[in-house]
Amino acid sequence: MSACSITTSDRLSKLSSSLIASTGASSLPRGSTPAPKATENHHRNERRKGGTYHAEANRKQAYEDAKKQADAAGLCVADVVKVLAFDEAALTVDVQPITRYPDEDTFQTKPPVLAVPVATIYGGGFVIRPVYKAGDIGVVVYLDRDSDAVIAGGAEADPNTERLHSGDDAVFVGGIRTGGSSISGLPAGSLSLGTSDGGVYLSISPSGIDIKGNVTITGDLTVTGGVVNLN
Repeated sequence: MSACSITTSDRLSKLSSSLIASTGASSLPRGSTPAPKATENHHRNERRKGGTYHAEANRKQAYEDAKKQADAAGLCVADVVKVLAFDEAALTVDVQPITRYPDEDTFQTKPPVLAVPVATIYGGGFVIRPVYKAGDIGVVVYLDRDSDAVIAGGAEADPNTERLHSGDDAVFVGGIRTGGSSISGLPAGSLSLGTSDGGVYLSISPSGIDIKGNVTITGDLTVTGGVVNLN
């Protein structure tokens, strides 16, 4: 079960019942009150009919309000998640959404989302491949439609199903820094690639390129310039 397969019909049933109850609507069907023949009861009967009409209108409005709320609750857009596992070869993650969803007067944990494709900087024959580990915090987005055929084939394709904004069509877009984590030791004002503690990095700034850490070169090294400083 995906994070967005929480039963919308159950939500609708609960919300509708709650809203209908709050209207104080009569359980009698319209027109079930027998009309008295006596003239003095004519106006009383009309008032009863009017009350039944308004009760019916309240029931319809309550249902429409409940349906809108249930539809919105069942629509997946994005989630903050915790990484459970990372498949480096397939570039997928198993994640656990960590924002609970309301269910009547309690909050429930969403189910995990498995084998989620990881978004990367990838194209033109080049890639920046991220690495994730269990416990990392990130964000998934849910695509509009069933994307299985497109992702599997890498070309335009019809959706396999009619599902919309489903947890089955999640994409992991990357990690985010949360209150319990920190990034330090990287040169300010630079584009940096490195460890989060700054122990190893490659940084690019207008003044040049800085590398911190041991460097292993496999292949030829060509240096163009007048001076090579070895410290």
